[in-house]
Amino acid sequence: MKKFEFQYNIKDLEQTGLCSKIANKFIIKHVASITNPDSYSLMFVQKLNKKIENKLLNVLESLIILPIQKWELPKEILENNECIYTENPRLQYAKIFSHILQKQRKNDSKYKMINNSRVGENVTIGENVEIEPFCVIENNSIIGNNCIIRSGTKVCSNVELANNVIIGENSVIGSQGFGFERDTSGKAYRLPHVGGVTIDQNVEIGARCTINSGTIDPTIIGRNVMIDDNVFIGHNAIVKEGCTIVGNAVIGGSSVIGEDTYFGPNSYIMNGKRVGRNCKIGVGSIAIKNISDETTVFGFPAKILKL
Repeated sequence: MKKFEFQYNIKDLEQTGLCSKIANKFIIKHVASITNPDSYSLMFVQKLNKKIENKLLNVLESLIILPIQKWELPKEILENNECIYTENPRLQYAKIFSHILQKQRKNDSKYKMINNSRVGENVTIGENVEIEPFCVIENNSIIGNNCIIRSGTKVCSNVELANNVIIGENSVIGSQGFGFERDTSGKAYRLPHVGGVTIDQNVEIGARCTINSGTIDPTIIGRNVMIDDNVFIGHNAIVKEGCTIVGNAVIGGSSVIGEDTYFGPNSYIMNGKRVGRNCKIGVGSIAIKNISDETTVFGFPAKILKL
């Protein structure tokens, strides 16, 4: 998926009060996660370690927000980038990126109407696609061949649908995730979610479903996944190939779900947990721990069920 792009001279941050002094005049062009660091980007690090240090060695001309801790970075990282230090890097990232988006925001986006649905700019639509009335397809999205988007659905910016994807009525794909950070006074600052959603081929999504955008990297739905009505999938989640998710299930943000796993009605996996391949999560179960491959769990908290 193409990254969310912008153009911002980091020297301009001196005028905002968000940074007291910026030594360089780099132009940053996108955001990057520390999982997938990139040059010419804005990124933050919550805690430094040797693995992260090694990842940063090849990064150039980026604005890197770092924690205040006893860790001395190599000279080449400091010379090749603008590094700022703060007590809460995630909060500072939220403030800086929100400011950049405000400066970059366009008020003149052009939409076109297709079958009484609104389609934004830089949208690619494949062959034999059916978009029913009263849908919204936002900017910078890709719709593959043979897709069907039912009435009332919103496909937000930076969403990519592969071939043969069906989305049911009144679903929202790529909405802003519920991610924020509070300052010392308790004020909440939203983390902008620009990672989008990537949905592989032969996926079916029911009515009234919500799949949140990834914060920086995309939320991912693998091929041949079947999703029932009223399912919620949080930001940064990864649902791998062949999973079945039945009505009213909740997949918490940053969860990773292995291949061919089944989620029963009203089941729930907490944020950031990992479920192995070929697992079964019973009706109404709430998983609060990681689950190994080929395991059946049931209840609250979900416990292994031996059949």
